[in-house]
Amino acid sequence: MPSSLEQRLGTLLSRVMEGDVAFDDETLEKYSRTQGWYRIRPAAVAFPRSIGDVQAIVGVCRETGASVIPRGAGTGLSGHAIGAGVVIDTMKYMQGILSLDADSCKVQPGLVLADLNTALLPSRRWFPIDPTSAPHCSIGGMIATNAAGWHGPAFGATKDHVEEVSLVLADGSIVRFGPAMEGRSVELQSAVEEFLRPAEREIRSRFPTVTKNSSGYDLPGALDGHPVDMRRLIAGSEGTLGVIVEAVLRTSLLPEHVGGAVVSAPTAVEATEILLEVLPLRPSAAEFMDHSFLRFAELPAHTRPPAGGVLLYFDFFRSTASEVRESLDRLAGVTKRHARCTTTLLAQPHERAAILSARSTASERLNLDPSNRKVSFIEDGTVPPHRLHEYVEGIASILAARGIDAALYGHAADGNIHCSPFLDIRILEHYRMIDEIASDVADLVIRFGGTLSGEHGDGFVRTPFLERLYGENVCTLFQRVKNLFDPEGMFSPGIIVGPHHASILHDIAYT
Repeated sequence: MPSSLEQRLGTLLSRVMEGDVAFDDETLEKYSRTQGWYRIRPAAVAFPRSIGDVQAIVGVCRETGASVIPRGAGTGLSGHAIGAGVVIDTMKYMQGILSLDADSCKVQPGLVLADLNTALLPSRRWFPIDPTSAPHCSIGGMIATNAAGWHGPAFGATKDHVEEVSLVLADGSIVRFGPAMEGRSVELQSAVEEFLRPAEREIRSRFPTVTKNSSGYDLPGALDGHPVDMRRLIAGSEGTLGVIVEAVLRTSLLPEHVGGAVVSAPTAVEATEILLEVLPLRPSAAEFMDHSFLRFAELPAHTRPPAGGVLLYFDFFRSTASEVRESLDRLAGVTKRHARCTTTLLAQPHERAAILSARSTASERLNLDPSNRKVSFIEDGTVPPHRLHEYVEGIASILAARGIDAALYGHAADGNIHCSPFLDIRILEHYRMIDEIASDVADLVIRFGGTLSGEHGDGFVRTPFLERLYGENVCTLFQRVKNLFDPEGMFSPGIIVGPHHASILHDIAYT
């Protein structure tokens, strides 16, 4: 039965919006979870039809003291997009493509990435950020987490392709951040410039030098603008600053010619040596898969590494077929110098498709099958690529000391490793070791000059470690950004800034 608060919010929201509102048990249970281990029952779920609806929802929450939880497709692993207030789901109605131009598009936040790319295909273009969740994830969710994907070496992360972003603030006003701004947008920009610019030296010294980072607010990226680039603050803000309602995205031409290769190596050390020699060849993707992850992958037999080994996948986007052949020849020349490694060139589209399909399917099997009893809480650490093997070995050592195995895979060119320990949170012994493991891995990431999250965001699992990563002064600046946008702390409380649990073990779903 809905509580009195749920009924009251449902009634108030129904009166002020054209879209739908739900507060039945089935819907609230569905929206109490994402792909991570947390479960927090919302008071209501709102499905706005328009920006006006979003403003009305925020107004009701402001009047009643309810929090606002913007949500995408719910594919996140780190514990965001859930909360005890009103969840806003734009994927039911606000999923349109508002305009398609020669090299950009204007879209609503609930649009699914795969649907956008289908619409772009006739013009031989795409939105080139390609996470494994591409068939399901929404554009709003991608901006909120600063999502990245396989082709980060070539295209970066979502923040690198946001031309303009509009959001509804806590007071119900609309701001648009982009090349041409006015009114409240300029006021906010000036206020952020005033307190960030004097701290620029400390900010840049505290942020790790890595190619991707979705931990905290992107203060260095904002400071790259003169005045500050407000789009960089919104990308990766995880719904804590406002509700994204529109975005203009830059699109890219589809690659004309592509070639790939898989390299089998007996150890992570040798795989890292090859990676560092191949990176100057500018691969468009460089993926890492260890032996535990490969148990879930249906790879062609001749591409599998020896027992206990690892696999690297590279591909190259080039303008001509001859440039592809040259890149593959140079890669083969690199790997020939490593006698214990073998290389399989993938010149044909179906050969690359088989590897990419196996990689995607393995990730889905690992993450979506509850019988695996794996958990995601140290799944997104990112270090400089030359420290990759040390990081992989360090994680393995931390887990092995506790008798735990894990699957490791990820985006090697960025040093971004997804680690999935095989832990059963229902077992008391496993439950008790999780906070210690999370703390040890955070220390490991920091020791190697890395960041806690490369592309998934902080959520509830990494927010407690942000001060350890950035220091008190930078976290105070995070709080000032939050206070400027959301002075009452209404949006996605407990994420990035504000009161949070000391332990990451809270609000756990055990099934």
